[in-house]
Amino acid sequence: MDDLATNESVKITLSSDVADLFKDRTHVSAGVKTTDTRGVHPVKKQPLYCIDDETKEEKIVKIQSSKMCCILVIADARDKKELYEEVFKEFYECTTLNCHLLG
Repeated sequence: MDDLATNESVKITLSSDVADLFKDRTHVSAGVKTTDTRGVHPVKKQPLYCIDDETKEEKIVKIQSSKMCCILVIADARDKKELYEEVFKEFYECTTLNCHLLG
């Protein structure tokens, strides 16, 4: 994908995940992951996408997010509205590769 991204647009998606750690504490992470249909698994070198035989729709091959996601922001905090408004605000406002967060 690096070579491809040098010359062409590559589709990525903003992604976030929340996991409970213990009472009133969570682990929240946010980043970007490859969702380009030309992508390949970084270890197995197999295609990331395939066509569903029944629906004929494109679907992602089962893969652990940790292999495909580049974490940009991480927090260990109480899962409250303020966490998203203060810590993750810039991340969620970022919608293009030209934003100051990624560029």
